[in-house]
Amino acid sequence: MSLTIDNHQKTTGLDAKTAEVVAAYVNGLYYATNGVPRDLRNAATDAYMKDNPLKVDDKAAAVKEIDALTRECEDEAKSASWRTKLQYEYGRKGERIAKLAMLGAATAVGSVLAANGMPLASSSVLFAGLVAIQGGNTPTDREKADIERYGVIKHGQFVLKKMKRALTSEDDKENASAVKRKTVLNLKRNGGR
Repeated sequence: MSLTIDNHQKTTGLDAKTAEVVAAYVNGLYYATNGVPRDLRNAATDAYMKDNPLKVDDKAAAVKEIDALTRECEDEAKSASWRTKLQYEYGRKGERIAKLAMLGAATAVGSVLAANGMPLASSSVLFAGLVAIQGGNTPTDREKADIERYGVIKHGQFVLKKMKRALTSEDDKENASAVKRKTVLNLKRNGGR
């Protein structure tokens, strides 16, 4: 019985060490790319990972840890409101896009009403009323904090995705070369068939 407990403790000790290495690397990669515009973040991440490769003893445990952190980030991201996601993705352009969508819908409704015999004045009033509904309100301090928090979550997801891709691509290359060697050996044994 004690052998099983000792063995389990050694396994969790290795996992804890791997978790510490992964957490330290996530933090380093996050802070190295913090403040970099999103369109340049990919190149900055690749440069950091090339200069500072992730070195872990157990890649499988590292991938599991990255998957667990990714799930946590996904759960946090799901709790964000649509308004927060829209503001994060498009910034002030999101409000403009919403206004243009409302303007297009109001134009279509006004055109249909005018085509069905409603006087032009009433359709223009409807049009003006629908456009006025979509006001130009700026985000509150709480909404700004939510947007900032959502941005941190999305940045974390990006970092974790890049780390997992780097770890699994090394394994894929090793597996591909092993499969190729095995195929060559099988062809030699079977006489080229």
